Amino acid sequence: MATFLDIGLFEAFGPIFSFLFVWVTVFAILEYTKVFTENKGLHAMLAFILAVLTLLSPKLVQLITLMAPIFVVAMIFLLFLLILYKSFGVEDNWITGAITGRGTAFYWILIVALVIVIGSVATVYGSELLSLTQGSEGNQTGLVGNLGATLFNPKVLGFAVLMLIAVFTIYLLAAKMKE
Repeated sequence: MATFLDIGLFEAFGPIFSFLFVWVTVFAILEYTKVFTENKGLHAMLAFILAVLTLLSPKLVQLITLMAPIFVVAMIFLLFLLILYKSFGVEDNWITGAITGRGTAFYWILIVALVIVIGSVATVYGSELLSLTQGSEGNQTGLVGNLGATLFNPKVLGFAVLMLIAVFTIYLLAAKMKE
């Protein structure tokens, strides 16, 4: 039954939205960083080429289609959180410093973004990656199955323990050097 809120037709426009998303994002990054030159035409051409190359990979279009709405919801949540902070009288300087100044908020935003990216990659590419490492045994599918099977693989857990030991070793040695 068709309803007013039926958005099934928008699924056909997924590649177009992905194309526009990549084009605008790459163009904005090139304009902001001025990596090559200050030539807007060159930036637009490079962004267009990368957006067209994105269309050639259906898995990449699927990844962007899956990831973009989650980032939009996260940004809306962050906006409401900032409005809440402002309503309690927090100054703009504190908010700007917390987000841009390597404060705790910066790391939480980074962690949430990494979880979204890792979860989306696990959903789109997970079954292919698991078939490369586990053969025919990896019969779990979906985000939770693929991500869980990958994260709790003994090789991944061993690598994580070694990295934690390395991080704490560097932290403790650097703390002693400051004294």
